[in-house]
Amino acid sequence: YPESVKALAEAGHEVMNHSDDHAHFTKLSNEEIAANVNACADKLEAVTGTRPTLFRAPYGEYDDRVIAALDGMGVKTIQWDVDSLDWKEISASEITERVLGRVSPGSIVLFHNAALHTPEALPRILANMDRELSQGVGLTLRRRGVACHAGAAVRKIAEEGGKAVVTYTENGKEAACRGDLVLIATGRRAVLPELGFALKTERGAAVTDAACRTSVPGLYAVGDCAAGIQLAHKAMAEGTECVRAICGLSPVTDLSLVPACVFTDPEVAVVGLDADAARKAGVRVVVKKAALNTNPRTLMSGSGRGFVKVVADADSGKVLGAQILCDRASDMIDEFTVAVANGLTLADMGKVIRPHPTYVEALNELFESYKTE
Repeated sequence: YPESVKALAEAGHEVMNHSDDHAHFTKLSNEEIAANVNACADKLEAVTGTRPTLFRAPYGEYDDRVIAALDGMGVKTIQWDVDSLDWKEISASEITERVLGRVSPGSIVLFHNAALHTPEALPRILANMDRELSQGVGLTLRRRGVACHAGAAVRKIAEEGGKAVVTYTENGKEAACRGDLVLIATGRRAVLPELGFALKTERGAAVTDAACRTSVPGLYAVGDCAAGIQLAHKAMAEGTECVRAICGLSPVTDLSLVPACVFTDPEVAVVGLDADAARKAGVRVVVKKAALNTNPRTLMSGSGRGFVKVVADADSGKVLGAQILCDRASDMIDEFTVAVANGLTLADMGKVIRPHPTYVEALNELFESYKTE
């Protein structure tokens, strides 16, 4: 499947060697191992332009001799530690529970491209955000005993025996869950009055420009009645820019750059582009990530998991966006918002001293290799 392999590589995934013919490597001689691995590597290099440096043995069969032979070729042997068992055609929910119940930082999870129910297991919470953020929040919730059904569709909410009962469908099957209360947080929609004239809208909200002008001369829209992300801080900025435009003043705030926060525990915060969005826009990117498990403030608070990730233009070093999962993420995202708005580079952000012990000092690790002399 050369086109699929090429698409995976172009999406930023590392394509590795899995042998040329799925042989039992412990039964091969060193010469046969080299020939087999090189044959596969040649094919992958022809498709992706990069020669793989990682190898996973078929059937998970390898020993010290196989590892040594591959090391001599400059190829590292890896092995999964969590098998999804999707190849056994277990249900999507079983796949999800099996993986999330066993995964830990640094895990390698085995999935199969032709497995029947694997695509159904992939829907996630916070689906509009960076996948790693979504996975981190989902894993934390499940470890705290929260059942997540991200691919479910609610069909009915009723009261039975003093309990709230939610009936939903998932993977084509109907199920129900009970609780004391049901919290509905499905977002909101704009409610525009009957204006008596044509107004350009998008999903029921007024389409506006950088100065909050609508398609109707003299009519402005801000906040939840305007198209785009519905956040209070964006609405306040729109209000200011709207008044400036009415007074004939030029815009001063980039209304397209809106930091977004999710007040989970730990918090989530994002701004600008993630790696996937940047690549789709045709930008060659570099992604720097710092884990917070050894951050002094994280250790003091006992909060555990977390990371900071920054996306930058690989050619200029300009910061394009950031994604954060940790305590106080909502406070930390502002530094990246300023960076994107002002065209700062990774090297620029590496010029400052950050206080210790704080969560924000984890950013030093991101910019270490980009500091200027």
